[in-house]
Amino acid sequence: MFSSCFKKIVIISLFCLCPMAFTQALAVALPQTAGTFSIAPARKEIRLAPGQSQTVNLRLANFLGQEKTFSLGVSNLLPQAYGQEGFITTTSTGPFSFSNLVSFSAGSKKVANGQEVIMPVKITIPFDWPATSVIGLVTVGTDSETDNLHNARLNTSAGALFLIRVNGQTREEGQIEKFSLLDSWYQTWGEKTRLQVAYKNSGNVHLNPYGAVYLKSFYGRKLASKYLEPWFVLPRSIRLREVELSPLWLPGIYRADLFLNLGYQNQLIDRSFYFAVLPNWWQTLILLTSFLLVLRAVFKLRKNV
Repeated sequence: MFSSCFKKIVIISLFCLCPMAFTQALAVALPQTAGTFSIAPARKEIRLAPGQSQTVNLRLANFLGQEKTFSLGVSNLLPQAYGQEGFITTTSTGPFSFSNLVSFSAGSKKVANGQEVIMPVKITIPFDWPATSVIGLVTVGTDSETDNLHNARLNTSAGALFLIRVNGQTREEGQIEKFSLLDSWYQTWGEKTRLQVAYKNSGNVHLNPYGAVYLKSFYGRKLASKYLEPWFVLPRSIRLREVELSPLWLPGIYRADLFLNLGYQNQLIDRSFYFAVLPNWWQTLILLTSFLLVLRAVFKLRKNV
C-alpha cells in the first residue's frame, strides 16, 4: 500500500514540476535534403493580450537545386469537433479568423540554392477581441515549371502551424471523455496493445494535456509504459490520442492505467480499466489440438502402466 502511494506521489510530482516545452527551438539546424526546402519552426504557440503584437521569424532554407521565389500565404483552420487531427481546414473567413491577425513585411522572396533566409510573420490582436484560441497555417510555397507532356505547373508548399491564445477572461476546463482499447473490449494474443484517450476541452482557450500510460498484469505488475507528450486540444472539441504499446503474449486479464495532467493549473487525473487478451480462432485451434494431443499421450502412458 505504501509503495503504491509513493509511486503516485512521484508521478504527480513529475507532472507538476516537469512540463514539456511545446514549441520547436529556432536554434535547431534545418534539414539539408537535396530536392527539398525546409522551414522552422514547424509549430509556434503564442500568448498575446488584445492590442499586442509579436513578430515570428520563419527560417527558410532552399535545397531545390536552383534559385526559387518563395511566397507566404495563410490558411484558416477550425477546431475538429471529434477526431485525431484536432483541426480542419476552412475557406470561410469569420470575425475571429487567423487570417485577420497575420501580416507580412514581404510576401515573397528570392532564395538561392543552399541559402537560408528569414521571413517575418507579424501577429496582431485587435483591441476588441475576447479571450479565445485561434489556429492557422502560414504556408510557404514555390511554383516549379515541369517538362512533362502537359507542360504542367506544379506547386510545392509547406506550412508552419500557429496556435494563438488571446488573454482575457479565459475559462480553462478539460476532462477525459474516454480511455479504452482502440477497437474492442479485448485484444488478440500477440498483437500490439492499442489504446485511445479522448480529451474534451470545454473551455474557451486551447489546452496542452500530457501524461503517461502504464500496462499492468491483473496483479499489478508493470509490463510496459509510454509517456504522452503534450498535444493541443482546441476549445469546444474532443481530440483523440492513440497509444501503442508492446504486444501481450499470454491470454488473461490485464489493466491499463492513465495518469494525465489536464494542461491547466496542474490539475491531475487518473483512469484505469481492465481488458482481456484472447487467442483468435487459429490460435485457439492450435491450443486445443495441442491440449488434446497431450491429453491423449497422458492416457496412453497411464494405460501402459
